Amino acid sequence: MSKEIPKGEKLWRISSLTASVDDETKILILPLPESKRNVKVIETKYEAKSYNDLVNTIDSIQESLTVSKTDQTSPKRYEDKTEDEMMEEMARKRKKQFGSLVRFRYYQFGALMGAMFFYLFVYRRFLYPTPVMHSASYSQAVAYIKANKTVKNKIGSKFQVMNCNGKMYPYKKDVKFDIVLFGTNANGKVKVTSFFDKPSQTWHMKNVALVTRNEVVTLI
Repeated sequence: MSKEIPKGEKLWRISSLTASVDDETKILILPLPESKRNVKVIETKYEAKSYNDLVNTIDSIQESLTVSKTDQTSPKRYEDKTEDEMMEEMARKRKKQFGSLVRFRYYQFGALMGAMFFYLFVYRRFLYPTPVMHSASYSQAVAYIKANKTVKNKIGSKFQVMNCNGKMYPYKKDVKFDIVLFGTNANGKVKVTSFFDKPSQTWHMKNVALVTRNEVVTLI
């Protein structure tokens, strides 16, 4: 096997093969473009000097031509794919995009249902604030203001309750609100802080203060 190959027995290699379609059109068949070759053209020179080198060269060529499992699963470049392979890849991508869209819609629907459940059964019941106007705490504060002599001295013997600013939160123990008054002597507002006593099931006022343009008077 180590015997040197005679010059007459050496193999010929086609370095270039061109097909002429017409006088102006030629198609290059060999060698393959550099982008489709495993090795460069300059690296394919005939260098077998002995039969052993020739056998090794033939074995390496056969090994390179053998399709392995990794070659079957390895991704191909776009220019190496056939039309059927490209259509199959496009169909696979569309299927993947459709699956992603379905999962997104599924999560979106779940989030919407969760938000609706939270609003109806949690927020509306435990977190939603209600106006103080026309509540028991408001009626108690108005009755106290109308009977208070200090309010009549500062605002006037005749005054009118114009507005009430404030909300009642279910998760808060105290309720804070303002009652706006227009009187014959001056205008002002009464800042009220009240709380609900569960054992007696009644409302009680904790702090009450009359605020006018010139002073702040503590009533309770």
